[in-house]
Amino acid sequence: FSILRCFDEGEFKHYWFETGTPTFLVNLIKENSYYVPEIEKLELMDTDFSTYEIERLNINAILFQTGYITIKDIVDIEQNVYRLGYPNLEVKKSFMEVLFCEYTGATSTMPFVKILNALKKGETETFIEIIRSLFAGIACSVGAMLNEAYFHSLFYVMVSGAGVFTYSEILTSEGRIDLVVELSNGIYIMEFKCNQSSKTAIAQIKKKRYADRYLQTGKDIHLVGINFSTEKRNIGDWQTEKVIQIASYKKPHEI
Repeated sequence: FSILRCFDEGEFKHYWFETGTPTFLVNLIKENSYYVPEIEKLELMDTDFSTYEIERLNINAILFQTGYITIKDIVDIEQNVYRLGYPNLEVKKSFMEVLFCEYTGATSTMPFVKILNALKKGETETFIEIIRSLFAGIACSVGAMLNEAYFHSLFYVMVSGAGVFTYSEILTSEGRIDLVVELSNGIYIMEFKCNQSSKTAIAQIKKKRYADRYLQTGKDIHLVGINFSTEKRNIGDWQTEKVIQIASYKKPHEI
């Protein structure tokens, strides 16, 4: 459908997503405090995404049935375990936009443009202030539900909606990175804490050497520690450090 519409109108747009507004699905995700970043690393058995009892609705099953996630790989063919994820960037970005408006009450996705521009320019302070202003606009009734998982989920929605490559809970040999944002000119490694300190978050990034896997990218690496305050219902404090990477040496015949 999207391809036919694209040929008909002669330009790229989110045609598939425009065929319907997933109000029921979005409300279900919000009401159940569904951990949205989990979609990036979802592993299920075939019976898990084919169950649709109305008495106990399975959000993962509904996401699969409606096309917002699809089978990406087979993890264990004997046990029928599959890895699922977004089918493409169009679906992911559009889905994040809808969730963003539902969570924050926003009527425009203009903040995504500001977030993207700040990240591209390496303006971490501007980026954090945009996120802070978005959290400040969340109604108290919603803000009261915020905890570390909810904060991480909403933070992920805000950044993913900007259209950048965002990876949640990346496993390394030393631990698990909360969030990685990758652009053509830089990588942001983020660690979240709740009612602790951003200093603790930065210390964890360094101690567990989260940046090691990106040392050969030749990109600027930004280490970002963020502490969320449940009392303020917002970012309490944050710290950042920047590591300038030098492109790896290549022999003349390899250039």
